[in-house]
Amino acid sequence: MRRRKLLIGLAAIASGWTTFATADAWTFLGRRKVRWAADHDVIHVGAQEARFDHILIKVEGNGIYIFDLDVRYSNGAPDHIPMGLHIPQGGQSRVINLRGGDRNIRNVSFTYRRPGDFDGPATVELWGQQ
Repeated sequence: MRRRKLLIGLAAIASGWTTFATADAWTFLGRRKVRWAADHDVIHVGAQEARFDHILIKVEGNGIYIFDLDVRYSNGAPDHIPMGLHIPQGGQSRVINLRGGDRNIRNVSFTYRRPGDFDGPATVELWGQQ
């Protein structure tokens, strides 16, 4: 497990991914391009073998306001996480602790609103940490 985290960390450094302040490795879980107005989208995590303790949201291209997240675990259990957070272009959310310890994630749905500046699309990325 430590070797895997080390390899992920080295790959992240080599690719220029240095925006996270923690030394622990983060795993990319998925991304979604968001629309212009208020909407609801889902990031399907898929068949991740790993279990995650924490998630984090990154935003590229344009800022968004996230109202809430709904995490659905592989056993079907839901986890509603109120956010009420504006994430600017190039920014990220706080580290979000998942309830019940490390969990396999099936998908994460989010409700959001885009600012009315029409500066182009925004992309939301979901990251997980073990």
